[in-house]
Amino acid sequence: MFEAVTIRPQYRYSQDPIDIGFLFECLLFYRRVYVQGNHIVLEQLVKYFGPELLMELMSSGTMEILYEEDHLAIHSSTDQSGFAIHNPVTFSAPHRALPEQLRSTLINYYDRAGKGRRAAIRMQPFIKTVRYDATLLDGVKASFRDKDFVEQAVRSLLFRWVPEVPPTHRFRFSCEETEKGFVVSTDLDFAVLNEFFHRRISKDRTVLTPAHLLSTLSDAESHAFVSARQLSEIATDEVGSDLLKLRLYHLFNRTQKSERARNDFSEVIFGEARSLREAINAGTIPMPDLIRLIKKADKFKSWLEKQSMDRDLMREYYKEVARETFLDRLPPKSMRFGIFTGAGFAVDALFPTGLATTAALGLGLFDSFLLDKFTRGWRPNQFIEGELQPVFKKNP
Repeated sequence: MFEAVTIRPQYRYSQDPIDIGFLFECLLFYRRVYVQGNHIVLEQLVKYFGPELLMELMSSGTMEILYEEDHLAIHSSTDQSGFAIHNPVTFSAPHRALPEQLRSTLINYYDRAGKGRRAAIRMQPFIKTVRYDATLLDGVKASFRDKDFVEQAVRSLLFRWVPEVPPTHRFRFSCEETEKGFVVSTDLDFAVLNEFFHRRISKDRTVLTPAHLLSTLSDAESHAFVSARQLSEIATDEVGSDLLKLRLYHLFNRTQKSERARNDFSEVIFGEARSLREAINAGTIPMPDLIRLIKKADKFKSWLEKQSMDRDLMREYYKEVARETFLDRLPPKSMRFGIFTGAGFAVDALFPTGLATTAALGLGLFDSFLLDKFTRGWRPNQFIEGELQPVFKKNP
């Protein structure tokens, strides 16, 4: 555990989409942190860290940017009969390609064309581009076709977003595939759902619709895709954690034909952490102190690598890192980790001699891709972000 983790934007509609406090909590535990995002994320990181410090973090292998040149979305249209048609699509914008965007970002930062171009040349080798191929689209479409998965996934989303809906409430939500795309069949009353939804999420940010639900499912699919490709663990929120567990349960249930797949994840609560994320987001910790903390943590990360989750080991690691630093003076809090425990059973039992039998099992490109990554050592452990605690007041 704790060798690498992939973090994605928490605030999709913000000019600061990455939760910097959560990013530093990832940096505290993991040897390498992959930050996945678009041009807005790139601009945020350059602005927050500054080009020189960002280069230092990337050149040391502590952090790596996975820059999205391709994007995944749900394209919705209306056919002649008035039905809404939804299709997962990938797209790119030439002016957002990494060389052009990085150069533009750094020129704007320095306000000097020559210096910005030279900085871009130095930084670009440390940034990977994210491209989506047919494998990901195959996975999204396959998940939409799985009626049990879709209904359970939507129920999971409503549980998190609209808790006023009773867990036992019966409803219909399924995707019917046509020649033109997917048509959603549902009896959910979205007007009523949005009345509750917008008590927590501003209507200026987003509206709960069938397309929004499908987009959330596809986002979870892409997070798994990128993390598996990097053989990294996953930093996510409760919604993403729920969807990943459900997605893998359905995959292993199809291949193993066993309810044991439900027990492949366990949750570990580490109750002796400190409120680092909250303090950073409140602006109370100077950058030099943060960098000293991360460099100190690097000396002890070998304690956690190559080891299974061990609370005693984590306690000693955290205690040693926090000793004689500002971290030791912060308020206490708990952290949550989702640990994948069933990988040995799932992979070794199914594929003792490789993945030649995936076709016989009727697996698509994406499911075969995931299982291949399991044989290469990928384990979808999760660092689960919780809600911010009102411990600190943000500096004016």
